[in-house]
Amino acid sequence: MSSPEQNPARRDLDAFLDRMLPPHVRENIAREVGRDRELRAEVELQERIDASLRRTFLAPAPSAALLAQLQQPAPPTTRSFRPRFGKRWFTLSIALVAVGVSWGTVAWILLPRPEVRRPAARQPLPLVDAYQRQVDGGFKPDLANADEHSFAATFFSRQGQGVRIRPLPKGSQLVGLAHINGCGPGTTAVMARVGGSPVMVFVDRLDADTHPDPPAACTGLHMFRREMGPLVAYELSPLDKPSVVSDLYPADVPAAPSSVRR
Repeated sequence: MSSPEQNPARRDLDAFLDRMLPPHVRENIAREVGRDRELRAEVELQERIDASLRRTFLAPAPSAALLAQLQQPAPPTTRSFRPRFGKRWFTLSIALVAVGVSWGTVAWILLPRPEVRRPAARQPLPLVDAYQRQVDGGFKPDLANADEHSFAATFFSRQGQGVRIRPLPKGSQLVGLAHINGCGPGTTAVMARVGGSPVMVFVDRLDADTHPDPPAACTGLHMFRREMGPLVAYELSPLDKPSVVSDLYPADVPAAPSSVRR
């Protein structure tokens, strides 16, 4: 590549592009540009850059009032001002600003951002712990004295399958239903007392079964598992045989009891 000192056309290229040279000098440079392929490519590139900058930073058309004001004679001045830098320097500065904005945008898109921490999902509570919490809390259900409709509808809304319960034998009492984070995050528990002992049956979707470990011998509790169609049930009891889980069965939700008109 020739240096500006070796090639006068390259030295005066900025003035040539700004149309600041005398006509005979411009003609000489134009002929040189036509012969030199490298110089011609540089001129074409600079002209595309100038055209892009003009489109980007095109000023709005002045209003009629502004044109009239500009056409008025300017007041005499005692000092003239000559710009320190030529037009080419101003154009180059604008181009550098545009490049900086572009690279800043690319960096903002590509650079990794701080990871937003989301709260961890609630882990299912071990059945023994869920049972013990209910016992320590007084064995109070979330839904007591549920009729057949409310009983089945609770399972339908939480597990997608209605569940009904047969009448418990003498000496057993249905306490109610509780919402437990047991087998899964939406486990429904049946609470009952059998001979005065608290018994809980944890019911959830079969596909949500976590297959909990049986309780340790030191807890004095026993676990009994039963599948009911799309559901699975775990009875946790201090008794050595199941007493409630066998009386549960999947069924449609019965009609709600009609209100009594007075």
